[in-house]
Amino acid sequence: MIEEMIEGKKPERKGESEVAPRVDEATRQKEIEVARAKKDRSSKIRASLRARKIRMLEDPSAIMFLARTREGRMMAKIVSPFDRLVNSVRMRAGTTIPVEKAVELLREVEYFTQRLGELERSLSAGVSLPHGTGGFSYDTPESKMLMAENNSSYVYLPRSEESKKMVHIIKRIDPMLMQYRTVCTDLERASDAIMKTVKAVVEFHNLTQKIADLAKAEYIHPKGIQSMFSAEA
Repeated sequence: MIEEMIEGKKPERKGESEVAPRVDEATRQKEIEVARAKKDRSSKIRASLRARKIRMLEDPSAIMFLARTREGRMMAKIVSPFDRLVNSVRMRAGTTIPVEKAVELLREVEYFTQRLGELERSLSAGVSLPHGTGGFSYDTPESKMLMAENNSSYVYLPRSEESKKMVHIIKRIDPMLMQYRTVCTDLERASDAIMKTVKAVVEFHNLTQKIADLAKAEYIHPKGIQSMFSAEA
């Protein structure tokens, strides 16, 4: 052993195996099959979503929206449950929901829609949006079908006038916010625009939760909403 140490060789220990442990072939094959099955499920889910969007686009009143920003995607995810819950409150007012509470909440919805519109107007000051930005290029059937293939696209069939207004405002806010992120050289102004939008997202989420509480209905929080609370703080 002394000679081995002098020559720089690592002395062998008694009982030490020289062969590295090998992964069991059956285990490895099972891991491959699990990964393949997971990939297949994801592909089927995406295909199902695309097919659903295409079917919805057959309705002339369908609204398409391609989200480019994190804030736009978050609001796009909130709009669907918001629409369902607002419609539920309207339908149940006077039966399981007291009329005065329904009216009070719908006024809050209207007030928030007005503030979101004010945010849109404040963001549009000094921002030039070319034709086609913010959804205008999706107005032809061909372009709508093409955009349906995009995983970041959303299609809505609003059941309430409140939701319809909300979707159109969000469609206009998202591309403007994208410009603030990419081409605005005034960093202070860009930061202010982003923070105002983040605050609006959080307020939209809280309002939707409030509607769900009144309707005693489930509101599944969109993934990533907690990061918005952190950013707002």
